[in-house]
Amino acid sequence: MADKKSQGGAWRTTTVRVRPDIYQAALEQKIDISDACNQALADLLGIDYRQQQLATAPLTPPVIIAGNGGLPVPEMAGRISQDRPRPPVINADDPNAAGAIATTRRKTVPRQSPPPPEVSATGTGAIKTPHHPSPSSPAPKAKKTLPKKPEKKDVVKRFVAATVVRDDADNAVIPKEDLYQLFSRWCRSQKIQPVPDAKSLTVALKTKFAFTEKSSGGRPCWAGVRLK
Repeated sequence: MADKKSQGGAWRTTTVRVRPDIYQAALEQKIDISDACNQALADLLGIDYRQQQLATAPLTPPVIIAGNGGLPVPEMAGRISQDRPRPPVINADDPNAAGAIATTRRKTVPRQSPPPPEVSATGTGAIKTPHHPSPSSPAPKAKKTLPKKPEKKDVVKRFVAATVVRDDADNAVIPKEDLYQLFSRWCRSQKIQPVPDAKSLTVALKTKFAFTEKSSGGRPCWAGVRLK
């Protein structure tokens, strides 16, 4: 920043602090900060100011302006991370500073490529592609296995073994109706569903267990057996 004592005089360089929002707005509106500061000072001092062409004016080396005391002291320099980008340094006296700061872009971090696919240990050169299930496809449902229904002959065999015993006495008889009622209650206690009907029980006792029929007291009975 400089003032102009007389027409054709040399420019003077000084340090001026500019608030960040004001500086940014000046850049966006393409305002010459040096000219604006000189004009403001000239108005305050009552000096006739006419801007000298910077191309013909002898320029002194630019002064770097850093906020809050400039660069860190040497003992603090080692603590600053080398990866953290530093903010751009503003030189208010450099006429090209506005364009340089405006065109400065942040350094982009290169994207890391994914690791190469694994190669099969068999040496065949086949590439293993990891399987990733689609989030939209539902997981397969496990098949529900129903308990196997016991066969009728197995049910009758268990019932006979649990409730009936062989007996060759003449009075060893069991009425068919009573035996079926007992069989129905036994199936329900064993949670056997559905309960076989009376005809199925009769056929199984005659064909699988060789039960014989007999009439006693006018009622159809099973002969040669009794309840335990």
